[in-house]
Order: sequence, then C-alpha cells, then structure tokens
Amino acid sequence: MAHRPHTIVADKIARAGLRPTTARVAILASLEEVRDHPSADELAVRLEAAGHHIGRATVYQNLDKLAEAGVITSLTSSDGLRRFDATLEPHQHFVCTESGRIYDVQVDPELLKQLKPIDPATGKPMKGAKVGEVRIQFVGAKR
Repeated sequence: MAHRPHTIVADKIARAGLRPTTARVAILASLEEVRDHPSADELAVRLEAAGHHIGRATVYQNLDKLAEAGVITSLTSSDGLRRFDATLEPHQHFVCTESGRIYDVQVDPELLKQLKPIDPATGKPMKGAKVGEVRIQFVGAKR
C-alpha cells in the first residue's frame, strides 16, 4: 500500500485539535497504511522496525490521545488486547478466536437500518431509544 503524505496525516491530527507531533504522525500513518488492527505493543515493534525511535509509553499515550480525539478507534479482540483501527467509515469487525486477528467487514446497510434494540423483558422495541450507531462484531474462526 502506498504511503500517505505526512502532511495529510498531520492535517488530520491537527483538525482533531491535537498537535501533530512526529510520534503521532508516525503512529497514525502506520495505522492507516496497514489497517490490521494492531495492539500498542505490535505497533511499537512495527514503528521501531521502520526506523521510528518512539518509546512504548509514548506509543500508548498517543494512541489514547488519538482515540479520545476521534482520529482512531479502539476495540478489544478475542485475545483480550486493546487494538486500534484508523478506519472511521462505518464498518463492522470479524474477530478470529484462533489468531486474535481482526478483519474489517461490511453488513448490508439496509439490514442495519432495520435493527432495533429489543427490551428483553417485553420482547418489544425499547421505548425512547434513539439509535445513533450500530456496532456489530462477529466472533469466530477464520480458516
């Protein structure tokens, strides 16, 4: 996958109200380039291999700041690790219980529109619930 110019990545960080430090730009560029939902440790190793000398604590802190600012999202995989995703467009995930890997997947948007929260006590749609977003995570083995 082609590298995104660092100015584009830096602009995205700045638009979120954060200072586009060298570490933040490298972290976001790496997440956008591979899109494989790495853990903070996996990302730190990847950044080091690419020649970025960023301490693990700095990687952890900046992932938290990028997630809080809405530049990236975080999710927990079947291995219990917090993983990070730079894809902000609506999508769902498939979590492999054997490898711990997370894949981006799509669910038919028309089907998503039909989903309603049901009150388990009544079996009827929950009163007063206004759904803003539906998050679906598939869990299973991918062979």
